Amino acid sequence: TVLPYSGNASAHPLWFQQAFTYLNVDLGEQYLSLLSSWIDKERIGAYENPKTGLEKKNRPATLSEWQKKRFVKSKDPNISDDNFIVSFSGEVWCWWVSLQPVWRAIAPGTKPSHPPVIKTSMTNWKSLDKKGLNGWFGILVCLKWWGMGLEHCPVEKREELKEDWLRAIDDVSAMLNGLLTYYRASPK
Repeated sequence: TVLPYSGNASAHPLWFQQAFTYLNVDLGEQYLSLLSSWIDKERIGAYENPKTGLEKKNRPATLSEWQKKRFVKSKDPNISDDNFIVSFSGEVWCWWVSLQPVWRAIAPGTKPSHPPVIKTSMTNWKSLDKKGLNGWFGILVCLKWWGMGLEHCPVEKREELKEDWLRAIDDVSAMLNGLLTYYRASPK
């Protein structure tokens, strides 16, 4: 199952059409729900695609290389390499933790123990309030590669890496939905 492309495709900028098509793969309900939230975020942000984006420090090198080559012309990483997901998942967590707002307070080198409980008093979303190809798109690309690579990782690590991937999706979803709630509650 994948998401249908909503609305008139020509009404959306080309970058969004290509990004949606790239991310729209069947990796389960949790992933598709996250993808749907990302679509809402980009819609609320008027499909802007600024050059500035998420902090590059700690960003997985594989993603940086891929984005430099303009994703539509770039080859995907070799997710069928036995150990790609084993190392890549750790890089994704490291980057994700480094992007968190100050109020989240996750120690570097650790993973969140559970998705956050978002309160309306949490108003500093600056580190995650990024749009377009340099925003949340990169996070979703990482989760796509991780999810697709699970079938190629060592059998003895597969279940653990899948649970970790689902945990990452839950955490990313909670923060993205918190950001969406903040947008909707903010005065225009």
